[in-house]
Amino acid sequence: MKSSSTLVRCAVAVMCISAHPVLAADPPTDRLLVLDLTAFGIDVNTARSLSEILASTIRETSSSIVVLGQSEINSMLALEKQRDLLGCSDDVSCLAEIGGALGADHLTVGSIGRVGTIYTISLKLLDAKHATTVRHVSKEVAADETLLIEAIRQWGAHLVHPERTAGFGYLTVRGEGEILVDGVAKGKAPLDRLPVIPGVHTVTWSSPNEEQQRREVRVPAYAVVETSPLEPGAAAPRDSAFAPWQRHKLRISGHGGMLFPMSSPGHQLGTTLKAAGRQGVGGRFGYLFDFGLEPFAGLDVRTVAFPEADGSVTFTQWAIGLGVAYSTAGRFRVVPSFALELVYGHVSSGANTSYSENVRDALADGEDAAFRLGWHWGLDLLFGIWPALDVGLRLSSQSYPDDLKGLVTVCGSLVIEGGF
Repeated sequence: MKSSSTLVRCAVAVMCISAHPVLAADPPTDRLLVLDLTAFGIDVNTARSLSEILASTIRETSSSIVVLGQSEINSMLALEKQRDLLGCSDDVSCLAEIGGALGADHLTVGSIGRVGTIYTISLKLLDAKHATTVRHVSKEVAADETLLIEAIRQWGAHLVHPERTAGFGYLTVRGEGEILVDGVAKGKAPLDRLPVIPGVHTVTWSSPNEEQQRREVRVPAYAVVETSPLEPGAAAPRDSAFAPWQRHKLRISGHGGMLFPMSSPGHQLGTTLKAAGRQGVGGRFGYLFDFGLEPFAGLDVRTVAFPEADGSVTFTQWAIGLGVAYSTAGRFRVVPSFALELVYGHVSSGANTSYSENVRDALADGEDAAFRLGWHWGLDLLFGIWPALDVGLRLSSQSYPDDLKGLVTVCGSLVIEGGF
């Protein structure tokens, strides 16, 4: 009887268990350690604060990940282990060993540095179990702490979730009506912190009772730019496509190219002159107006060595010019320019006396040195690599005295342009 009762109870227990579904185990949770960023050229406390921002961002964007910051890691590690962690630096296997001791699946490490007016960011996601680097991010940001914080947030989220976009800016649109950005509907104004790629964007306000309004707005990476419609009767600003630093510009160029002589009936030198190399250096300072026009003043030094069998003749020019350029907007810009110059030319005689005299006669009015008026044109192709620095190439030419109307210069130059 006792054994029968026991069997009944067991049968009931089996039936009860069978009557309820088996609960699935919770999905495994990733454990991520966020170590303090190493500081290079910036305050250690600033780097520590940015490390906390990085940890906080990953927590906000990763609900299935347990994120531990440096302060939490230190509370879990003995003093001896903390010293080991500090000594690991960028040693992946060492960091993985420490992470494994804390039961971590992944670690993030990195550094923040400053070089001149640029912050550098380097972030790594490490696999603690396999001691490998999963992902690496290296970026440069203008020396603005607000932009740096936003860059850490964007690239920190991208480090853990590569599908998330990073490197964008924000556009805040005020006013009323339907909003289009670059022709794409975005909803009704006001709109706050609308993510957009860096560059110039066209914002359109559309309202049933009013005419459409458009404005060109430049949005740098990581920045928040606010724009609003114009007041009735106000003139549309045309400078919004240009960054403030682009207004005052100092441009430095290094010349390098070829001078090609052609037939010049007015002087015998035109038929005897050989192709020559031209080199030099120059600079100009300009101010960019609202509509893209840029008057400038420049100083240029150019040297041409005319080759000959018995030697060469060197012609050096110092040119002071006033000119005007027109600049398109955007990160890639096309800048044509034209300048009138006061040119001081100097001829250094070579071994061939007859040839030297011909060069002197044609280029410097029969003297070793002479002043004259001339012109110079150029076409710059510039690309913005940093917020206040452009680099590019220039195709240029210049005038020569009347006796050498057939002399043509085609010169390529490396251009470096900065603004302040």
